[in-house]
Amino acid sequence: MAITGWRNGEVRGLTWDRIDWTARRITLPKGSTKSKEGGIYPFGGDPEMEALLHQQLWSKQRVERIYERVVPWVFHRPDGTQIRNLHTAWNGACARAGCAGKIIHDLRRTAHRRLVRSGVPEKVAMELLGHKTRQIFSATPSSRPQTWRRR
Repeated sequence: MAITGWRNGEVRGLTWDRIDWTARRITLPKGSTKSKEGGIYPFGGDPEMEALLHQQLWSKQRVERIYERVVPWVFHRPDGTQIRNLHTAWNGACARAGCAGKIIHDLRRTAHRRLVRSGVPEKVAMELLGHKTRQIFSATPSSRPQTWRRR
């Protein structure tokens, strides 16, 4: 999520039929995003994302051999089933890393900053992340509305 800036549900619902290895892009279909507009993420220029996809492909193939079932999800549980909820794992990982209180949605802002710092025009970064306005990035942390957190 820190790479693509996608929302939790967009990542959890990503299936292999959305990966175009030839064009080296990921397509989120219309209706699958908060804006309902869908989106495209070109991973060809992003070695970190491409490596992650190859790692997940290897994991998928391994799970399919072991459990003798098709794994449609790019990001899946160790037994190949769909990840339904990331919050418990996320909160535990944050606590172990010494950054308790961080929320998954913070990764969207991280992705935006990384794209802009790497030279991607802000308008393009906003399109990749599915943002309509840049308001969330111009607000100071204290002036932003409190983000809902699962406890």
